[in-house]
Amino acid sequence: MTLKIPLKVDNLNDNEKPFIFYYGAAMPVEVVSDKILISPFPGLVPGENPLKMGYRNYPVDMIYPETNNFNSVVEIPKGYKFAENIKEIKIDNPLVAISYSATLTSPDKLTIGGAYTFKKAIYLPHEYFELKTMYTTIVETFNNKIVLIKNQ
Repeated sequence: MTLKIPLKVDNLNDNEKPFIFYYGAAMPVEVVSDKILISPFPGLVPGENPLKMGYRNYPVDMIYPETNNFNSVVEIPKGYKFAENIKEIKIDNPLVAISYSATLTSPDKLTIGGAYTFKKAIYLPHEYFELKTMYTTIVETFNNKIVLIKNQ
């Protein structure tokens, strides 16, 4: 991975504001036939659901409520177009909030935005199955590859 811009950090010493970091990267992409597959948030989102049990008799301690926001801009190479394989997601319930979308901001730039919030520090046993399902949604959605196809 080659950095295109230096790492920038906001609110490093201010506990009252969210910790924010910015970086740019040029990364190899996966090419399959006439398609380019791109991971919009490589290494930044969970790769698997840590909640593996079928049921739970005791609370899940998330330590604190947590929000993660992601924004990725993909430059579409000449001769390709966005395959529009992204399903927009908006979930907001008492346990979590999840949003994910992809927008063509210009003919050659695609912006992918996503956020998820675990709203509680402690999830009770009767909330476990829904929390596990929502965590699976986060893992699958945020790791879904962007598909670019050749113009016909």
